[in-house]
Amino acid sequence: MLNQHWINRDESMTTGWVVLKFGGSSVAEARHWQTILKIIQKKIHSGLKPVLVLSALKNVSNQLEELLMLSLSGEHQQALENLKHTHLTFAKSLNLDGETILSPSFELLKRSCDRLNQSQQLTAREHAHIVSFGEIFSSLLGHAFLSKQLPAQWLDVRSILKPSRDCYLKTRDDNWHRYVSAEFELNYSRSLDEKLTCLNKVIITQGFIGCNDNNETILLGREGSDTTAAYLGVLLEAKNVEIWTDVCGVFTTNPRENHKARQILKLGYDEARRMAAFGAKILHPRALKPLASGKIPLSVHGMDSFLKKGTEISENSENNYTIYAVVNEVDLHLLSVPMELATKVNLKINALYNRGFDRVFETIENEQSRLLLKYNNSVKPAPDDAEIQSLFENNAINFKSDYGLITLIGKALPVNRTSPHWIYEVLEYVKNNDNLQFTHLYVFESVGRLSFLIRASDLKFWNEKLHAKYIENQFELHPSDYGVGWE
Repeated sequence: MLNQHWINRDESMTTGWVVLKFGGSSVAEARHWQTILKIIQKKIHSGLKPVLVLSALKNVSNQLEELLMLSLSGEHQQALENLKHTHLTFAKSLNLDGETILSPSFELLKRSCDRLNQSQQLTAREHAHIVSFGEIFSSLLGHAFLSKQLPAQWLDVRSILKPSRDCYLKTRDDNWHRYVSAEFELNYSRSLDEKLTCLNKVIITQGFIGCNDNNETILLGREGSDTTAAYLGVLLEAKNVEIWTDVCGVFTTNPRENHKARQILKLGYDEARRMAAFGAKILHPRALKPLASGKIPLSVHGMDSFLKKGTEISENSENNYTIYAVVNEVDLHLLSVPMELATKVNLKINALYNRGFDRVFETIENEQSRLLLKYNNSVKPAPDDAEIQSLFENNAINFKSDYGLITLIGKALPVNRTSPHWIYEVLEYVKNNDNLQFTHLYVFESVGRLSFLIRASDLKFWNEKLHAKYIENQFELHPSDYGVGWE
């Protein structure tokens, strides 16, 4: 039996920690929990000590963000009941007494919503506190299910992921980002390693959330559970961090949008980071930096194909081919400002950042400053073009939405280049193809990236055209570098 194996195992056979992150779609179906159990069993029998990082059930974080606004208007009671019903129904599918397991936490959530309704002040601190409940609920249910099968310990990640003030990275030094999109640097913790090892149990904790030195809940940004897994991997010097999702690895492009995509079997940290940063949603780009610093391997696997090989990401896994991915980024906005007005409107541009816009690129061309922006405030819908245009009160300043960015990612420019770089070959191809029209291009040959700004409606056409031209011919040339197709 697994329990006996776990309790009586020879500690000299233990080879280290493995951090297993399961996303919202992975934890939201009862059938997946049998797969999760098998994955844990396999790790234990390999001599590894598993730490599970669980996301909220699929779409629950969105429901909690809607709950924030409903609490302000006093209309949150029905939303709370709906949220509770979702979790109790899921608990029943796992043969669990959800009422007993979750009622104390739901009571805390209700009191928090009532308090928000009374104060009428939605602060970043209150936002982080309320949205964090999704991961608490899923991890409590996960622990209750797994503890029937093996020794398991539920831990509040806020007692583990509690960095001191000097560990924070000053990427955006404002109150909102300190609470809702925190980022920091961590190192191996021998005391945490020894503490968790002494428990001699499978550790079950939450993704996405942490704690500051005032004992307040913080969030690691949307899709932040990947980052949680990376941080825990660094703190424990894990042998491996594994991301388990609904896609069996990292693909050459989004397989849901282009069925010619193929799984990439190996990537380097930097290759994976560039893919994630420019539209590949399978990974969060923040997760790659701490893992690369700690030289901790990462792998991405599919829940429905858990016996198949996933994508391995490490410092020794770089590809041999020139261009290895075509990625899309959607919902972008372009702000064009004449250079003579740039200084005068700086405060108004900063106001856009405070409303939830983030800068993707900034270029200067033909006496125009062009800012490419993405709206990342998940609480409030993006303002329309007319509202932003009225903010600047000047017809010479132009704001337009509905753009997309298509990016080819490949080898960086070598120091001693003896042949034309692939970027210029692609530019020549696009120049001679009348069907490929773009608004702007961004050339980064030093890091091997070429991006075209186009209308969002043209993304699918561009993706299929460039993927067929520069990626699909490599499937036969380098078959050992690729895994399964989408089918």
